[in-house]
Amino acid sequence: FFFKQKTAYEITRWLEFRRVLFRSSSLSYTLIAESLQTKPESILFISDAIAELQAAKEAKMEVLFSKRPNNPQPEPNGFEAIEDFKQLDL
Repeated sequence: FFFKQKTAYEITRWLEFRRVLFRSSSLSYTLIAESLQTKPESILFISDAIAELQAAKEAKMEVLFSKRPNNPQPEPNGFEAIEDFKQLDL
C-alpha cells in the first residue's frame, strides 16, 4: 500500500487490521480504507497475488501486479504489472 500524507500511527492501525482480515475479501480492503479515513480510490495496492488484486480492485483501489523472480503466480492475468518501484509515478 502507498499512502499520501499518512502518519505512522495510521499505518500501524492498518497493520493491525491486516492481521485479522482475509486478503482475498474486498471487505478487508474497504475496511482498511475506512480505518485510514481514506477513499479506496486514493490507495495504490501492489501485490503478486491475483486474488488479493481482484479483491482490492473490487473495493475500488488502484492495483498493480508485482512481477518479480520466483513469483508464485508469474503472470499478471490482465492486471497492469510493474517490476520495479522506480516505474511508479507518485
